[in-house]
Parts: sequence; structure tokens; C-alpha cells
Amino acid sequence: MNKRIVGILILVVLTGCWRIHRDLSNSPLYSNVIGKQYKTKAELVVYRLSKNEYGSLSPFGSGPIPPTEELKAKPFPYRYYDTKVLGILPVGSVLEIVKVTEEGATNNAFVFYYTKVAQSSDPQWIGQINDVIDFTVNRDPLKLNPAIAEEIVP
Repeated sequence: MNKRIVGILILVVLTGCWRIHRDLSNSPLYSNVIGKQYKTKAELVVYRLSKNEYGSLSPFGSGPIPPTEELKAKPFPYRYYDTKVLGILPVGSVLEIVKVTEEGATNNAFVFYYTKVAQSSDPQWIGQINDVIDFTVNRDPLKLNPAIAEEIVP
């Protein structure tokens, strides 16, 4: 009897630890956000964690980036622990949602929204894909911090 309980517990633990990484962009729940555009109302730090495929955008004072006074003291790009700080995305840049994914473990997965920089006064960022998790107020449905970016309504 004890072997059966131990076997069931092992099975539960193993199935709860499976990694999830699936594209939700074509899902009926998320396809309506693909193509939406947002105009930035604040400068954003562009950085990439060493383990991530894409970059991230973060307002000053949040995310795994150095304090504001240190941030601009060095020439870009530079490494800050396991984060590569790439530069600053200017105010007025246009971000377009291009991808929605679910990432994490079977019992602890999150929805991530990825944007492409569609317009910017600094051309080095145009076309770069970044997540916007550091200023996402609500993930489902998507709502970005209105002090950081506002939706462009056609």
C-alpha cells in the first residue's frame, strides 16, 4: 500500500514540473491584441537577461536594472550582473504587439506579450522585439501602465 502512495506522489510531482512554452498568438482569446500599437510616454530601459531570447523594456526604477543614477553613467551596452543593459528607448516610440506566449511550469505559467519597436527617433531600436512585462498592469486582458504607454486607437 505504501509503495502505491509513493508512486502516486512521484507521478504528481513529476507532472507538475513540466515546462510550458506555447505560442498563444493565434488563440481566439489573444489574437485580438496582435497588431495593437502603443506610444511610449516615458523613456524605457532596453535590457536582456542572459537566459532570454528577447529583450525587455522597463521603466526607470523597476526590473533587474541598475539604479537610475548608475544607469546612464556608463556607455551602452554593459553588463549588470546577469543583465545586459542595451540602452534607452526614447519617449514617443511606437510598440506593436507581435506575439503572445504562455511560459513557465504546468502549475505556474504566465502570459507574456512581446512587442516590436515600429517607430522610434532612435533607429537602432526599430524592429527589435521585447517583452513588456515590467509595465504591464494586467496580463489578461492586456493593460499597460497608462503613465508609460497609451494605446494608439485608429
